Amino acid sequence: MKKNKIIAILIVLVSFFAFSCSSSKNLAVDEVAEQEDLSQNQTEEESDEKKSEKNKNYLGWEKTSNRPIDYTNGIINIRIKPKLGSFCFYVINEDEKHIPVMSTTNEYVLSSFYLKAGKKVYKLNDDTNVQPYARTTENGCEILYTIPKVASVTVMFDCLASTEDGEADMIKVTANVQNIGQKKKDFALKLIMDTVLGETDRHHFYVKNNSAIKNETSYRRFNDDTWFLSKNVNASMQIFFQGKDVTPIDFVAFANFSTLNTPAWEPNMQNYRTFDTILSYNNSAFSVNWIPKNLEPEKSFDEIFYMAFATGDASPKGALYMGPAKKNEVDFLKNAPTEKKKDEPKVIELIEVVPEVKEESEVQVIEEPENVQEIKPAIEEITPVQVEEIVEEVKEDNVVPQVKFDVTSLSKEQLTTEYIQNLLDKIANLEQSGTALNRTELLQLNAELDAILSVLRQ
Repeated sequence: MKKNKIIAILIVLVSFFAFSCSSSKNLAVDEVAEQEDLSQNQTEEESDEKKSEKNKNYLGWEKTSNRPIDYTNGIINIRIKPKLGSFCFYVINEDEKHIPVMSTTNEYVLSSFYLKAGKKVYKLNDDTNVQPYARTTENGCEILYTIPKVASVTVMFDCLASTEDGEADMIKVTANVQNIGQKKKDFALKLIMDTVLGETDRHHFYVKNNSAIKNETSYRRFNDDTWFLSKNVNASMQIFFQGKDVTPIDFVAFANFSTLNTPAWEPNMQNYRTFDTILSYNNSAFSVNWIPKNLEPEKSFDEIFYMAFATGDASPKGALYMGPAKKNEVDFLKNAPTEKKKDEPKVIELIEVVPEVKEESEVQVIEEPENVQEIKPAIEEITPVQVEEIVEEVKEDNVVPQVKFDVTSLSKEQLTTEYIQNLLDKIANLEQSGTALNRTELLQLNAELDAILSVLRQ
């Protein structure tokens, strides 16, 4: 009996000892697992820190993801594609509809800043040598373009109100260029903006006092209160290259986008050419070149201009905010047709036949109306730029305006089969529309076609 009790006690002790060892072993395993988890978490945190440091450039900007940046203030909405460094501006109307004032195709890359460093030109939102970064700020957005060992360009879009009690309706654009190379170098900045508002309006652009820009136009300097406007029935955009702290420009051009979007730093402008080309119809844009500057390493400069916006038929109030420009910048030079010389080039005259005049008796009735007497001098020296005004004056009467086209201005491209076919197609499309505005274009295009055919017959 006593022996059995001793055996039972031994069994209990052995069981207790085995249980204790098992518990200690499990605890040790749990502690090891916990230590491994802590170590793994610490490793992941260190890895994230390293990735974060890797995505920072020398100025401390963090490289953003592919997710677009969207900033709204007042009636202005700014959208940026950080991966490309492309941007677009929108106007927000009363119905909360976002109306773009720039082309939104191809992820906004048609509108871009360009940097000329020495002889090399970089399109900042479409160049593999450029590293874009972006972020929002208190009053807008910023894009940083870095070209390693060459330059950095920081473009700041700051929203502000044109009046003290109003909401944000203006954007101040500031572009800072810094030389991060080792040598002194010449730098120049350019902007091409592919606009869209004027493409559904009677004219693509206007100057102050609603004076329309009907043909390709360029400026070197301005009057002391000159500004430009792009508009339609939905929104309007006012552009200022002077006033306040705006920096002086070297060259401003308004033309078809294809005319401005060329390898040449300064586009080849033709003041008789409309906003349409054979390869690009009804596609308006403007470009601005700022004055080149010579920079020492680590030195920088700013280029500044402003834009004001409005919705519907309201007018932008930017002029109230900007005020007049400085008096030392009032020289105004606008590209205009040069005066005719004594030896005028050979021209081809085109007479448009009015369908309503069917019988000879009807033709004889039209004997020198008063309005014909008034426009006779203009018809004698008419240029393509003047065609639209003359047609508007006489469109209610059976008066047949004449258009002259300078044969010597024809290029080799205009004498090719492809160009002529495109010209014929365009004339056919305009004839089908039948509007008074298109009738004006028909005069010009038919005059050009006659001039081309007369050259080819020789």
